[in-house]
Amino acid sequence: NTINTIRFMADIAKFDSIRDMAANLMSILDCVLRNRSRRYTLADEAKILEAYIHIMEVRYSGSFSFRCAFSPESLACRLPKLLLQPLVENAIYHGIKPLDRKGHIRVLVKQKEDIVYLRVQDDGVGLSGERFWEVLQKGAQSGDSFGLRNVAERLQLYYGERCALELEERAQGTTILICIQTAAEIMQ
Repeated sequence: NTINTIRFMADIAKFDSIRDMAANLMSILDCVLRNRSRRYTLADEAKILEAYIHIMEVRYSGSFSFRCAFSPESLACRLPKLLLQPLVENAIYHGIKPLDRKGHIRVLVKQKEDIVYLRVQDDGVGLSGERFWEVLQKGAQSGDSFGLRNVAERLQLYYGERCALELEERAQGTTILICIQTAAEIMQ
């Protein structure tokens, strides 16, 4: 109700960007909170990413472009909530924000047979393999990398050996790849 009030007031005052940000925040909260299950579909994750990106586009005013592609067969997969959003947030904050040029972020999700691949790629300042493993081992203790560690811990909790979180070394930027061997419960 409070966010809806903010949206309404912004609409009356003709503050379109504030109105749109409030509406997008409401979309994110609705998607995350409406279903008490710890899992939702990748179609829901796509909606959250779209709303989140609209908020970040206002905040960072054209400093990045974003492309997202989900294969049709992957959209029905049920995965833990908020796997991609923290990785996109890291790409913006740690990869693109420090640049003195416009950055690019790309999310690609596909399913091949019984494996779902989720890839978040940016052309920002990059992440070394050493730093990647440090973040995964120390996580929130390092003070600035809670999202990546949180995603890794939740993947391990849900899937154990049936998943992998990897850094793909690149000349420029960062690519994080999540591979999940699907099981019957993911497809329901």
